[in-house]
Amino acid sequence: MRIEHFGWELVAVERAAEIVGLAPGTLNNLRRTGGGPKFYKVRARCLYRVSDLEDYLRSCERSGGSIRSGGSDGKTRNSRTP
Repeated sequence: MRIEHFGWELVAVERAAEIVGLAPGTLNNLRRTGGGPKFYKVRARCLYRVSDLEDYLRSCERSGGSIRSGGSDGKTRNSRTP
């Protein structure tokens, strides 16, 4: 579902989840725990502004790095390995 209001493009949870690449249930959980993108509650419906979803994706951007790191012996290992 897509709604235009005040020049904003608003989408329902299912479409918002597609835009940010998450399952709708994950997006719902993030909303309940205070994480995730901004949303608007209109009666019983949660709506997301597309520009807020884009801002959220930008805020998640990370550069470089890896979950693997080299040990003192020069071997690459999982960072969780002691």
